[in-house]
Order: sequence, then structure tokens, then C-alpha cells
Amino acid sequence: MLGSNGSGKSCLLKIIFRHLTPKYKLIRIDNKPITKAFYKTKLVAYLPQQYFSPKNLKIKKLFKFLKVDWHEFTSLFSDFSKYYNSKINKLSGGEQRVIETYLVLKGPHIRRTFFSSIATLY
Repeated sequence: MLGSNGSGKSCLLKIIFRHLTPKYKLIRIDNKPITKAFYKTKLVAYLPQQYFSPKNLKIKKLFKFLKVDWHEFTSLFSDFSKYYNSKINKLSGGEQRVIETYLVLKGPHIRRTFFSSIATLY
């Protein structure tokens, strides 16, 4: 979820995770109302602002562990092909975020995400 300061991102997350009760609410996905706690639907996941990848782990092992196709990733982000044997902490913060966001989106059991600090270049 992207938006400028004060646009309601944090409030929306608090509503979704039931930390804030709005006067009126209805969340729909593909025009279908979500009637139970959103986090229980497995339609949303949270990518924290802090990096979640172990610093000294090689990128190829990270993709293998999460069963995400490296070649599919590099077909979309060709500039990353040179990093296959690199440790994740050798990348810039924005590049790490691109990889982590992709892994969350493509990894097992996760379909949606909220993210921040992603390099806007990608």
C-alpha cells in the first residue's frame, strides 16, 4: 500500500487488523465482501519495515528456501541477475526491498502485502 503522509494507510491497517473500529466499514475484494477478520482470510500479509532476510544468506539460497523461481524474477528485473551468488546485505536497501517484496508476493501462502521503502526505480 502506497500513499502520501496522512492519506490513511496506518488507519486502514489498524481497521483491517481490528486495532481500530470505524463507524462504517466494508472491505471487498473482486466485489465480494470480506465478513470475517481480514487477517484470517489469508488474503493479506504484512511485510515489516525492517528487513526480514538473514544478512549473511546468499540470494540463491533465499530463493531456493522459499521455492521462488530466480529466472522468473530476473526476467522481470534483469539488473539483479548479477546478484545470484551475492549475500543479501551486499545490495542497497532499495534493492533488498525489491527482492523481499517479490519473495513475499511469490512465496508460499502469501497473496497480498503491504510494503514500504521499496526502491521506486523498480
